[in-house]
Amino acid sequence: MKMSGFHKSIFAKKQSRLDHDEIERHGWKIALRIFLITLSILLALIISALGVYLYMRESGKNSLKNKVTGSPNLGQYDGAELTSDASVILYDGTQYQYKEEMISLLLIGVEPTDEMTAASETALSASETAGSIFLLALDTEQNTLSILGIPGDTMTEIAHDDQAGNLLGNNINPLSLAYAFGDSERKSCELVSNTVSKLLYDLPIHGYLSVSASAIEQLTNAVGGISVKIPQDFADLFPEYETNATVTMYGSEAVQFVQMRSMNTDGYLARMERQKQFALALYYQAKRVMRDHPTLPFTLYKQLSEQIVTDISRNEAIYLASQLLSVSSRADQIQMLDGQSVSGAVSNEFYVSEDALFQWILQTFYTEVTK
Repeated sequence: MKMSGFHKSIFAKKQSRLDHDEIERHGWKIALRIFLITLSILLALIISALGVYLYMRESGKNSLKNKVTGSPNLGQYDGAELTSDASVILYDGTQYQYKEEMISLLLIGVEPTDEMTAASETALSASETAGSIFLLALDTEQNTLSILGIPGDTMTEIAHDDQAGNLLGNNINPLSLAYAFGDSERKSCELVSNTVSKLLYDLPIHGYLSVSASAIEQLTNAVGGISVKIPQDFADLFPEYETNATVTMYGSEAVQFVQMRSMNTDGYLARMERQKQFALALYYQAKRVMRDHPTLPFTLYKQLSEQIVTDISRNEAIYLASQLLSVSSRADQIQMLDGQSVSGAVSNEFYVSEDALFQWILQTFYTEVTK
C-alpha cells in the first residue's frame, strides 16, 4: 500500500520526533555517563591525594617519635632522684613519669653578631649568632603546646671542636655563641640544639629550625602582616611608634620588632617579650589563613627552603602542621626562662634559676604517677 504525500509527510514528522526523542534520551545517558566517569575520576584523585596526605602525616609522626629516645636526667637536680626506671623520678615524696608522647622542637632566630658580642675573643670571626631561641613542647596526646623562651645571654657550658673536629672541651659562654662555633649552618644548629638539651637536663629534642631575617619577612608577608602592640622599649628605640598603639607590621618592620634591643641588662628580656608577642600573633594569624589555604605550610616549606635550616623532613613538617592547627594556644603558654641578668665584662650575662627550670620541665614533660 502506497502512502500519499500527505501521509508521508505526517510519518516523516513522527519519525523525526521519535529520532529526536531517542537522541535526547541517548544524549542524557551519554552526559550522565560522562558525568559519572568524571566524578569517579575526581573522587579517585581526592581519595588518592587524601591517602598520600595521610601516609605522609603518619610517616612524619613515626619519624619524629623514633628520632630520639630516652628522657631528661632530672636526677641531676638536687632533691630529685631517678628510680629503677630512668623515665620515672622521685621528687618531694611523689613519683613522676616522663610523657613519651611529647615532641620537643627548637626554633632558632639567626642574627648578625652585635658589637658587644663581637668584642668577645671567642667570637671575633663569628658573623652570626643565635639571637632568639625558643623551645616548643608539643603534647600530642593532650593537644597542648608550651613554649619556653631562652635568652641568648644565658651563661652555660658549650662544647666546641677545633677545625679537625676534635673536642676542645666545655667552656662557659653565652648560649648565642653556640651557633657561632659551628663551621656550617647545620653544625651551628646542632651545637645550639645539643647545648640547649644539656641546659635542660638532657631533654630529648626532636628537631630544630633556624630562621633568618629574610625568612621572617617572608613569613610575615605570607600571612598578611602581623598586628602587635607597641611596648615602651620599642617606642624608645623607634620614636615614630607610639607606646601601646596597635600596629600591623610587614617585612622589615617585623624584623626590627623581633631583633632590635637596647644594650642595658633588661634589654634582652624586653626583646624576648616582644618576640613572645610576635610569635603568638604569627601563630593566630597563620591559623586564620590556613582555614582558607590549608596548603600554606607546604608552600612556605618550599619557598623558605633557602632561608631556613632544619632537620625536620617534609613528612614531619606536614604532621607537625596538622597537630599545631588543633592546638589552642594562649599567651600564658609562652614563658620566659626565669633567672637574673647582670652586666658582664663584655656583654650582659643571664644566669638561670635552676629551681624554676626544674619546675617547668617537671610540669611540662611529666605526669604524676597515681597508685
